[in-house]
Amino acid sequence: AVVSTQSTGYGKILALFDFLTLGIGLLGNSVVIYSSKRYRAISIDQVCMLFLEHLATSEVLILVLHNFPIFVSVLFKRWIFGPYFCYFSAFIGTMPFVVEIF
Repeated sequence: AVVSTQSTGYGKILALFDFLTLGIGLLGNSVVIYSSKRYRAISIDQVCMLFLEHLATSEVLILVLHNFPIFVSVLFKRWIFGPYFCYFSAFIGTMPFVVEIF
């Protein structure tokens, strides 16, 4: 069965969830990047710090290139970014999970 986002409150709940994910993710990862670069607030090994910065940066890229277009699509109830960005967004959405395995 296909759930229609137009006749129920499902679309509003999904948009709210996407908005919260974007806001919390961008805020949290930006704080990690800023505090590690500006203040060296986290006192751990240099390699571990580089790993954390890389992880936070990749999360910001995923939020901007994958989650944000999905949020906009839920609001407009259609994909407005064109077919090529659709494939690219799907690639960006699945690639980190494959990379994390290795």
